[in-house]
Amino acid sequence: MDGTLSLLREANANTFVPAGTIKTALPARTMSVDPVSDRVFLAAETPPAQAMAAARAARMAGKRGPSPYVSGSFKLLFFDPAK
Repeated sequence: MDGTLSLLREANANTFVPAGTIKTALPARTMSVDPVSDRVFLAAETPPAQAMAAARAARMAGKRGPSPYVSGSFKLLFFDPAK
């Protein structure tokens, strides 16, 4: 997980070549690609550090602990291809 989205270009039916990278939010995950517009959708959840620390401490103690995710920390990112 490095906060980038790798772009590939189809050279032919059997070959894809690197076409660049896009910097994204660190926890972003690709959700979907619109086949008509080629728009890429990513979901990113960035919980507060304090909530993450509490959840991590509970796990280390062998407990379930509180969820680190809080209202308002979810983001939908989208990238349109250059025309």
